[in-house]
Amino acid sequence: MILTRRMEAFSVATEANDYLELTAMMTAIPATILKILKVTSPTSLPPPIEGINFNSEHIVLVILDNFGLFEYTYYKPEFLIQACDALVLLDTQNPYTDSVLKQVFYVTEQFSGFHLPSVLIENGKSVAMVGRQEELNIIAHNEYSIPSTDDMNVYINAVKALNRHDFLSLHFIDFEKLYQQYAFQPPAETLKQLIRRTDKWLKVLFMQAKPGSVFIILSSHGKHQIDLQIKGKAAQWRLASLPIAIFSKKP
Repeated sequence: MILTRRMEAFSVATEANDYLELTAMMTAIPATILKILKVTSPTSLPPPIEGINFNSEHIVLVILDNFGLFEYTYYKPEFLIQACDALVLLDTQNPYTDSVLKQVFYVTEQFSGFHLPSVLIENGKSVAMVGRQEELNIIAHNEYSIPSTDDMNVYINAVKALNRHDFLSLHFIDFEKLYQQYAFQPPAETLKQLIRRTDKWLKVLFMQAKPGSVFIILSSHGKHQIDLQIKGKAAQWRLASLPIAIFSKKP
């Protein structure tokens, strides 16, 4: 039943444009990033997402806390939908932020010998990671960390770092902060405004990026489990919601 709801919600999300509809494990993200950047993956890694066949010299990984399939289908951010080349439903036993960061940058939560930024640097790629110090402490080393106090600061630092690195990661947390501010029941219009603002920021970064750059918009379910008091179709979509990855390649 839950799988059916997920796929129904997925169909709603993808009905507007002609792009790939895929499913994968969250732990496939690291090998997919290496594949796009033409770096050989360690044999111990889970394989990359089947169907993602981009090659690029530049990746911008954007992590959005508390933004998933539900928000994508229900609020329909204009740029993210228009620019989407592939929408991937990501399955994981733990969709919350700290675990997602570990799955993306270490593959496991046990901090195995693999570390995505280190592998990229060892293969001659330049790396920069923008976000709060709290999350950077989990995934990054100081030499390529760009600590930022809030989403506006993340955006400003992103503009400065864009096109200067082969791999740039950006971590936005305002969706999470909004849910916490309103006890996980934010006013719909306030949430819409935040989604529109973030969508516009991503559009600006995409337009300013070098041709051929690949953007990966990756979502988590936030720092804490939430219980939204919603009913009807929206409630079904929220139940069906999974983290997602949106892949967009600039022409």
